[in-house]
Amino acid sequence: MSVIENVLAVGLQAGLSLTATSLTYTSIADSENPIDLMGTQGKKLFKIQEPGNPIIVVESVDFLIFVSDLVLDGILIKPQRNDEIARIRGTKKLIYKVLPMGREIPFFEYSDTGQTVFRIHTKAFREEDVV
Repeated sequence: MSVIENVLAVGLQAGLSLTATSLTYTSIADSENPIDLMGTQGKKLFKIQEPGNPIIVVESVDFLIFVSDLVLDGILIKPQRNDEIARIRGTKKLIYKVLPMGREIPFFEYSDTGQTVFRIHTKAFREEDVV
């Protein structure tokens, strides 16, 4: 990694630490053992065009999560389609499903060249009242 890439990675990690909120990550591989972690919520606009159709703009709710925090049974895991990320906002539990934004767009990518942060693309899935 170059010096510039190192500086950018450190800046990204510092920014995530300052803006992080409590999340619960549930893997489809082991839904009985959700992972409590910190992450930052954002959004990203995707332009999707399939042959013969107009351009569609889709907004993804993204979560930035440290790769090192996504551990299940002592093993680092990667996000999988249909995993869920939940966060509490006020009296609601907001649940997002890990999904791609189109055929050509993956459901996660790395946010830095050192691959220390996942940018996970999700869609709002459901809300539950917090008891």
